[in-house]
Parts: sequence; C-alpha cells; structure tokens
Amino acid sequence: MSVSAHSNIVGGSTAGRLLNCPASYREIMALPPTADTPSEYAEEGVSMHAVMALLMTVRKDRKGVTGEHAVMRHSVDMLLGRAFHDRALTREHVDTMIMPALAALDELERSCGGNFKVIAIEAAVRFPGLAGVWGTVDLVLQSPTHVLHVDWKFGQGVGVKAIYTDDDGELLNPQIMFYCTAAKHTYPSWYKNRRSMVGAMFSSIRFVRRNASRVISIYFANTLLFLAVLLVYALVAPGVGGTPLRIWLGFMVAQIYLIGRLWVRLIWFASETALFQISLAHAGYVASAAVRLPEPPVVEQVVG
Repeated sequence: MSVSAHSNIVGGSTAGRLLNCPASYREIMALPPTADTPSEYAEEGVSMHAVMALLMTVRKDRKGVTGEHAVMRHSVDMLLGRAFHDRALTREHVDTMIMPALAALDELERSCGGNFKVIAIEAAVRFPGLAGVWGTVDLVLQSPTHVLHVDWKFGQGVGVKAIYTDDDGELLNPQIMFYCTAAKHTYPSWYKNRRSMVGAMFSSIRFVRRNASRVISIYFANTLLFLAVLLVYALVAPGVGGTPLRIWLGFMVAQIYLIGRLWVRLIWFASETALFQISLAHAGYVASAAVRLPEPPVVEQVVG
C-alpha cells in the first residue's frame, strides 16, 4: 500500500485543497521530487491502515457483523510484532490506535442500526466526469438500510472531522464526499434498495414539523392557485349541448382546464421541492469551508 493511493490529478485527500484553490495543483506539480517525501506521521498512518485492512479482511472472511470489535482483540494480539509497511506492530499501536478505531467503528455501526457486513476493503473507485481521477476507500460496510464509507485517520497532531461547522452551517468533509461520490459511481449495486420507505416517511414528517409555518404557507398559496383555476373554468365553461361550435368550444375549454390542473400540480411539487432545497441544500453544504486547514506535509518540508 502506498502513501498516495489515489490519482495524481485529484484524490480524496487532496479534494478539499483543490476545490478551495485549484491553482495549488500547478504549484504542487512544480515542487522538486524531494518535497514528496512522506512525513513520519504519514508512514505510521500507512502502517496502521495495513493493520486495519487485515483485520477487516478477517472479519469479512468470518462473515462477522456489528459488535465484534471486542472479539477481534484476540486477532489483534496475534499480530503483535508483525511488520506492517515499515514497522512492527507494538502494544502502544494497539492500545492507542487500533482498538480505539475498532471501538469507534462499532459505535458508528450501532448508531446506524447495526447488522453491517464488510463488502469492500481498499476499494479503488473512479470519480465520474473526470478522466483518470480515482481514489481508494478504506472500508465499505453494508446493512439492509445503510452503506457506510470509512476512512481511517491515524495521523498525530492534526485533527480531522467528518463535519465542519461555520457561520453558514455544516460542511461535510470533502475527502469522504469524494469517496462516496466515486464509490456510488463505480459500484452502483451497493446502493440499491438501501433506503427504507418507512424511514423516508418519518424523515418527511420531521421536515414538515421543523418547517411547519413555511410548509403550510406554501400549501395555502397552492390551494388558492387551484381555486383560482377552478373559478375561471366555472365562469367560462359553456353549458352542455347546443350547436356543434358550442360543443367544440366546450371541449377546448375542458382541455385547457385539464392543462391548468396539471400546471397547478407541477407548481405544487416544484414549490415544495424548492422549500426543501433552500432549507437543507443551502450554501453551507456546497461552499468552501471557513476552516483554516493545515498546509500539506510536502509544503511544510519545503518551508522548513
């Protein structure tokens, strides 16, 4: 396993920086080869990734599910002294990195309902729409209702969050967003039938409860629009029978009325969808994070 298990163009670990500053790609490419020397923290992270990959392979082969992190302690102890990447696994590694990571994974799985199985380890995924852009997802877990994408973080001194918060709201970590998008593009079968109809119904109820005033206002406005169309039809619609011209005129008015009904229905769906989008898909989810991230290790070494 290499330190850079992604494409040179853009990968999960560089997605955030390149989205915030596309010009940095050219500057990084201009650095001398010596600047690409990985840090000690990166090397240690590669070693711990290799340990986790082996443990998850054991879990997959045993068809293990949620709640096995304590059981795996025996497997971890058997690996003590074994070389992973450039170093041997020590008791300190196990107690401060491996076991906390397994415990955090177990907590994550339980919070999403449990019953997860391993479906992919170190999976290469291709990002859609960009030729030659790919990355590696550390771990993918699947349950009857969820798919979890796990990216191990063992680096010391630099905290990494799944969600960053600023004045505009919450921003998902761009690295895991890259992996989720690429994985869904590369392996669409992983995501079929992963959404519960009952769960979607309860989610919609929660949204209506939290935005009751706006939902009711839009519904009331759409109702008034429908009544207006109905009133116009009642005023202009001719009676039954009469001359052939009157019959054809009545037919045309009825068709226009049906088109008006359809237009009102589409307006209803569009307005409610727009409310959902401005409430949840606001700028805080797509704008650059207002978080000062540390410079990448290659830049630190050039500066230092």
